[in-house]
Amino acid sequence: MTLIKAIHLSKDYQVQEVQTPALRDVNLSIEDGDFCGIIGPSGSGKSTLLYCLSGLEKPSSGQCLVMGKDLSEYKETEIADLRQSTIGFVFQFYNLVPNLTVFENMLFPQIVAHKIDEKRVEALLELVNMAKYRNYFPNQLSGGMQQRVAIARAIVNEPKIIFADEPTGNLDSKSGREVMELLSRLNLDLKITVILVTHNPDHLDYCSRKIELRDGSIVNDQPESI
Repeated sequence: MTLIKAIHLSKDYQVQEVQTPALRDVNLSIEDGDFCGIIGPSGSGKSTLLYCLSGLEKPSSGQCLVMGKDLSEYKETEIADLRQSTIGFVFQFYNLVPNLTVFENMLFPQIVAHKIDEKRVEALLELVNMAKYRNYFPNQLSGGMQQRVAIARAIVNEPKIIFADEPTGNLDSKSGREVMELLSRLNLDLKITVILVTHNPDHLDYCSRKIELRDGSIVNDQPESI
């Protein structure tokens, strides 16, 4: 089943009077269960592609379909619902609310979605080995610990897709491996589709699909989905 499809997707940024292309005519299908690693040099369009696929940015031209529906046809409320129910985000900067405890940070997306399930929160904290830190605040945790909480928070509402933008970018190599192993487990055990942007080629070893971008275009896609 195709979860996400990009059709002739292009994105330009206007800086003063100069128009700079970030994505050029990208065509891409991402299937249910893929662990898709997107790699390329700085400025190749990796993060822009992720933001367009997830609805965080609008393309300049082309289409992006999520669950068979063009994102341009979604109302703002529908996009918000999609992010609360179908999509989870993990970023390089953990984006935990500093004055909330670990447990409260985990509850926050459930409160927004009006479906509180404290047992699920507890189970996910166990899954990421953070249960004993439930009453800690973010500034009391290491970077790797904060990112594990951020990943658990991203799946608290049972999304089908996780978008991860450089999730190990601020971590040491050991913590980075732990984060990649966790994302791999979520993909294999919970069947969550993962779309990862990374600068680290070693992280592609965890991925079932490897996409290389250069100058806004896909130059390599292995194995390419049919």
